[in-house]
Amino acid sequence: MKTDMSDKWGRAGPPGDEASAWRQPLRSTEWWGLFAGCVVALAVVVPVEVSRLRNAPLSGLAAWIATFNIDTSPFAPWLLVGLVLLWRRRRRRDDRAATDEVIDHGDAAARSAEACPPERSAEARGGSAKRIRRVTLGAAAVAGVSLACALYVAARPVGHEGRPFGSLPPAYHDEYSYLFQARTFLAGRWWFPSAPRHRELFDQMHVLNEGRFASRYFPGTGLWLAPWVAAGHPVWGQYVAGMLASVFVFLAARELGGDAFGLVSGLLFASAPGVALFGNLLLAHHPTLLGLTLFLWAFARMQRGGGWRWAFWAGCGLSWAMLCRPLTAAAFGLPFGIRFFGQGWRTLLAHKIRARTTAPQAVAAHDQTQTAATSAPAASSPDHPGRPRAFDVQTGWTPADWWRCTLGLAIPL
Repeated sequence: MKTDMSDKWGRAGPPGDEASAWRQPLRSTEWWGLFAGCVVALAVVVPVEVSRLRNAPLSGLAAWIATFNIDTSPFAPWLLVGLVLLWRRRRRRDDRAATDEVIDHGDAAARSAEACPPERSAEARGGSAKRIRRVTLGAAAVAGVSLACALYVAARPVGHEGRPFGSLPPAYHDEYSYLFQARTFLAGRWWFPSAPRHRELFDQMHVLNEGRFASRYFPGTGLWLAPWVAAGHPVWGQYVAGMLASVFVFLAARELGGDAFGLVSGLLFASAPGVALFGNLLLAHHPTLLGLTLFLWAFARMQRGGGWRWAFWAGCGLSWAMLCRPLTAAAFGLPFGIRFFGQGWRTLLAHKIRARTTAPQAVAAHDQTQTAATSAPAASSPDHPGRPRAFDVQTGWTPADWWRCTLGLAIPL
């Protein structure tokens, strides 16, 4: 009998089991899609890298570092690693499919009782406590690395005078606009009146000065920076946003691949040079990352059967990102929206097909073909154990589940 408590749609079992991660094998279409994406990306990246290395004045690793191309060099090794991991995932999928053919599913009632025990045992409670400790330690490690990298960048001497990077004034016009926006909010206003005389003396980039003196940007970043500006250290807000974003990346990756996968992903994000550098700039990137990573984690939880509450938090994360950088949030959320509404379409279509199957001969044929399905408790209605309900084969959602999650996403948006 299977020891994995996760169901056939990849959702985790009850709290306390060890199958806390979504380890559903990739379908053939998904695998080939990812494989084709890696191949196409390599077809673009590899020629650029080969030409760059051939024309480099140095050789070996020194040439790769000295002529580093920010648009292609970081991606070439990861795409190659991705192909190897996809191949291993494909082999594991084939092995699992072969194993599933010989699994003894056992009695339906015993399976249902085993999957949903009336009381959690001492081992289950102990396993849950260990899992909480692992998550807490992993989140603390990821947040600590993010803060350490940001502080390292802030302490680096720059320029001829060798002043620490963190002690320099803002470098971009955008930063002054965000600071002005935060101070405007702290004053309890959305805008100030323009100067009554010689208004043109106060013209500056990214600030409106046409009767109303206000930042041109969306209000999310100013709202995030306001309490830190009031405390006298606006950059602390960027540090906190980077730490929280790193934790959300860790949690999202853990949902999809387990503790090790989550820790590696979180540490890679927290130690990325770009994240550490922008963590010292008063720009919209870090508050936007905070919202997008919250959306990513909550959406993954929702997909695993978390319900409308996680859909609500996913909507909150995406809404916050839209208040900071709306086009970035729209581009990030579009693939998730396509997948979500595709699942809803399949679920509702299956429900309609089942509702139309009312002819006696169709019902008899349905009962004959679904005899084996009654042994799968996750696909049966709780009120009618022998009557399979319409569901999405990937998430196990019913139409009611999908509509509740749609409502949860829509409320904050």
